[in-house]
Amino acid sequence: MSRKARARGIHEAIISEEVFNTVQERLNTKSVPHKKLNEDFPLRGVVLCAHCRQALTAGWARGRNKSYGHYWCWNDDCRATKVRRDDLHESFVSLLSRMEPTAELLAQLPGRIAAR
Repeated sequence: MSRKARARGIHEAIISEEVFNTVQERLNTKSVPHKKLNEDFPLRGVVLCAHCRQALTAGWARGRNKSYGHYWCWNDDCRATKVRRDDLHESFVSLLSRMEPTAELLAQLPGRIAAR
């Protein structure tokens, strides 16, 4: 019998077949990137991979003495982008500092904010 083959045992089940199948489905399905906002990674899901254009995900990696924040491409076929959190945040702030809103946009802001 191969490793993947399953056979029904003759002993009494510890869990229901429904629970077993639900867990198996969860184990065999790739998880999805985080959807929740996280103040440590405000650009997660907003910034796109330069190579495949998929949203970057983010998280902490533990080093020997401390943790390091990174953003990376979630796409298994790509994985081209991995950037330090602080570097991406600095680049984003630099980009924002070069933008100058028009008078028309500034006049529209109160209405747009109130609509939310």
